[in-house]
Amino acid sequence: MEAFGSMLAALGLAFVFDRLGLPGGAVLGAMVGVAASKIIGVQVFEAPGIVRFLAFATVGWLLGQSFGAETVATLRKAAGPVLLVVLTLGAVTAVLAITMVVLFRLDALTGLLAASPGGLVHIGSITADSGARVDIVILVHLARLAAVVITLPIVARFL
Repeated sequence: MEAFGSMLAALGLAFVFDRLGLPGGAVLGAMVGVAASKIIGVQVFEAPGIVRFLAFATVGWLLGQSFGAETVATLRKAAGPVLLVVLTLGAVTAVLAITMVVLFRLDALTGLLAASPGGLVHIGSITADSGARVDIVILVHLARLAAVVITLPIVARFL
């Protein structure tokens, strides 16, 4: 029964973070709730395989809803700049991943996923399914997200 304490912490903080208007508040709150539970020694409920599958399928479904004919038309018009951005991000990701592998002695997959651009939910889902170190990857992405949330308003004022 103690394992359900982590579920309550996840749901409670997901609700609070979402109501506070934090970017990805529900996801961040749930992660913080479960992480805090583990840190203080509460037994964490392990989701069965079917629950994980349904959660990941739901994330894919929600992401798929954002695409449409307009997205494809926009991509066609901006194919050159999009390709340039993708290649540049690929090169920067490779350099960052190699740096993390060498400096922090991470395995290559963890380094690559930690350095990869992408949303916290998306990268977290891929990481959880890949066997890489979820804690490291999420920590790096949380730091990136925090840096953006903190610096973006300051940069926006100057622009």
